Amino acid sequence: MAAYTFSIRTEAPRNVMYIEQRGRPTAADFRDLGRDFLAALAELTPGFSIINDQREMEAYDQEAMAVATELVSITNQHHAARVIRILPTDLLTAVTISSTLLQGKSQYASIRVTSPEESEAALKELL
Repeated sequence: MAAYTFSIRTEAPRNVMYIEQRGRPTAADFRDLGRDFLAALAELTPGFSIINDQREMEAYDQEAMAVATELVSITNQHHAARVIRILPTDLLTAVTISSTLLQGKSQYASIRVTSPEESEAALKELL
């Protein structure tokens, strides 16, 4: 099990947030992510896009999923237009992420890609 780390940055002129996640998150890790996520949202306007690089993320437990589901709700409340996910090749992690989106009732377009290059191409196509 790898320690969880994340980074968040925004490009306000493009109305885009970039998130990179690595390792196996706990509920506390997702709460930390949520704190930084909310702060970064202040730099964006409704209709923003998120590129979330989860290639090196590991599956998480039910307690962490509950917090992650809250993050999906926050994303809905702030009116994201789309989240482009760079998904891991690990099937269990991909299924865990998909289950989180279903439980959180995501209301934004959820686009799955396999590389940063694909994510930028998808973003450019959609904008």
